[in-house]
Amino acid sequence: MLARFAALLEPPVRPVVSATLDTMKELDVARRALVKNRVAARDRDHTHRSPLLKRQARARLAQIDRQIAAIDAALHAQLAADPALQARFAILVSIPGVGEGTALAMLIEMPELGAIEHKGAASLAGSPRSPATPANAAASASSAAAAPTCARPSTCPPWSPPASTPR
Repeated sequence: MLARFAALLEPPVRPVVSATLDTMKELDVARRALVKNRVAARDRDHTHRSPLLKRQARARLAQIDRQIAAIDAALHAQLAADPALQARFAILVSIPGVGEGTALAMLIEMPELGAIEHKGAASLAGSPRSPATPANAAASASSAAAAPTCARPSTCPPWSPPASTPR
């Protein structure tokens, strides 16, 4: 049943993620875990009073930093081994405001970049859709302009537009 459905629709063939990107994804997941560990270790470091615990906390932070550096080196080695990824990486890094870390994350998390249209890339990144008509654009702009601002958003009640009053 599914085979007939797929044959009728003829969906576009998507390329399989390369072994390089698969390895890079695994390294990136491990790197993110180490970054979380580093934050937790730094937070705990301020609570230690014992010289032994302080020394161990510093050693743990140094170990985490070495492990992150090793993963970064492995990520760059994987990138250097793939000319296609290198070209896409160079394009991403050339964009103002996009550094090496962001470019690597984009390559790893969105391997479709460079192989799809710009609208598809925007939807992958989670960009909101633009209004379809000028009337919708004007309505959303006036609604946003009328919304009250709050110094501390977490304490403000959700805003809803005022109900229309009967005339």
